[in-house]
Amino acid sequence: MLVKKIAFLVVLGVFALGFYACNDSGSVVPKTDNYSTESLAKLLEEMPVQSDTINTDVAEGLQYMREEEKLARDVYIMMNNTYHYRVFANISKSEQIHMRAIKFLLDRYGIEDPVTDNSIGAFQNQELKELFTTLVEQGNASGAEALKVGALIEEKDIVDLLERIDEASNYKDIVAIYKRLEKASENHLRAFVGNLKVRGVAYTPSYLDEDTFQRIINGRHVFPNPTDSTLSDEEKAALQYMREEEKLARDVYITFYKENGLRIFRHISKSEQVHMNAIKRLLRYYGVEDPAKGEKIGEFQNSDLQNLYDTLIAKGSASDIEALKVGAGIEEIDILDLFERMETTKDHPRITRVFSRLEKGSEAHLRAFVRNLKAKGVVYEPQYLDKETYERIINP
Repeated sequence: MLVKKIAFLVVLGVFALGFYACNDSGSVVPKTDNYSTESLAKLLEEMPVQSDTINTDVAEGLQYMREEEKLARDVYIMMNNTYHYRVFANISKSEQIHMRAIKFLLDRYGIEDPVTDNSIGAFQNQELKELFTTLVEQGNASGAEALKVGALIEEKDIVDLLERIDEASNYKDIVAIYKRLEKASENHLRAFVGNLKVRGVAYTPSYLDEDTFQRIINGRHVFPNPTDSTLSDEEKAALQYMREEEKLARDVYITFYKENGLRIFRHISKSEQVHMNAIKRLLRYYGVEDPAKGEKIGEFQNSDLQNLYDTLIAKGSASDIEALKVGAGIEEIDILDLFERMETTKDHPRITRVFSRLEKGSEAHLRAFVRNLKAKGVVYEPQYLDKETYERIINP
């Protein structure tokens, strides 16, 4: 334990320096986080290992964040090789430090490290692997697009870290590191947005709601825009329906994982919980009643979704193959319904941004289910999407 403790303090010493190293962004220097090696060391001295065992969700969260920080590092290295912007060179070094900090937590709790291959673009998580390819392609279009990619990555990192902080609330040492990573990502986001502004480019957030984005960029509270603070009954119903539809996906996948143990269901059920939380925040912002307050598995206010849940559970319980087909079908439905709801709520960018992000997530989930079926020798035929749309999603 003493060796682990000393090693952790060494990592934190480097970690603290990393916050200063990432501040040199080329054209724009964001505010520095005033953390010192001494303060971080003192903080961790008071936070011993919480338990000999660790919650499975928290462990998987650490593994995901280890690879997500690697994704940021790898993309920034690629962009720096192309454009030689100092913002990429500096922040890629910071992301490497973030990777090391999470690696220590993995070692501290005896969790397998998913980064078995540290080379650029290598990921165990298929969604992150696909995202890496997509972001590099986008960034290669121009210097401005590369900076937008950087800002988008930091947005995603902030959202995911906030989710992980809630998830790991019983592990003070993990939460302490996550919070510092989140503050660093805010610094990085300001740097990328500042560099875009210098080039005359205004950045529009993709993951964060506008209020949170402005708070981070300006370091102050921004009051909601009154013109976007009320919804029609149809718009309210769209939010409530999608909240329960994302719950349906989560509940089905949790149930199937308990039945067949296929890890894809556990992995995607966690993503669906994130989707549910995103819509819950919208419900809270607009003062709309939450139809899934208790989030009890298998119970829905919407009778159509209740009937669909019961039907899908019966169908998917027949075999692993049928369960995977049900998963693919759910994602097809989700994609179509999100497209429809984006049209309904088109006058509210706050909502359509969230729905658009969820739709992209559903596309990634659909690809994952189709891949798993293919690995079992099954060719999946779309049930709800037209063939052209399906092929575009499967072969982006």
